[in-house]
Amino acid sequence: ILNDPRSTLVTECNSRCACPPTCPNRQVQRGRRVPLEIARLPDDRGWGVRAVCDIPAGTFIDRYWGEVVTAAEADRRGGAHLGQYLFDLDWAAGSDASPAGSTRRAPFCIDARSTGGLSRFLNHSCDPNLAVVSVTQDDAPDAQLHAVAFFAARDILEAEQLTFDYRSQAGPGSVGRKCLCGAKNCRKVLFI
Repeated sequence: ILNDPRSTLVTECNSRCACPPTCPNRQVQRGRRVPLEIARLPDDRGWGVRAVCDIPAGTFIDRYWGEVVTAAEADRRGGAHLGQYLFDLDWAAGSDASPAGSTRRAPFCIDARSTGGLSRFLNHSCDPNLAVVSVTQDDAPDAQLHAVAFFAARDILEAEQLTFDYRSQAGPGSVGRKCLCGAKNCRKVLFI
């Protein structure tokens, strides 16, 4: 399982392969298979996603769904709702990959605010139980438009909240927020 979506791009089997649809290298394209629930959390994090049953390490959880927009549009929308539900497609982005006038390193972003799925309710943790993986499939014309997938980084127990590390860092235009994850290794602040 990968913990940094910029480190490697996973290419799932696709229409150019001779393998069947049941091939184990077609996890993301088959969709979510584990039952999850959106629940109101007892703390200040609001809503979150919990496991309805035990989930073994390595299990595909879901992908991040939403509207794919340019970095410039994401910056414009981010100002309107403080970056909530925006996920940079930054696997292929280098330190100089930002379009002119953008505060983002990635040329594209997924905005799940209006059209997102259950995964938009996944909260941050500095000690997460999910790994973020960049995945290409038939529907992605190039690596810059990859899917963002979540896999169980360890065994997850029934009723446990599912979390991933936002890996946010201060940059131009960043807004700092207090981290509420409560992990022993908590970094105390998130940047949006």
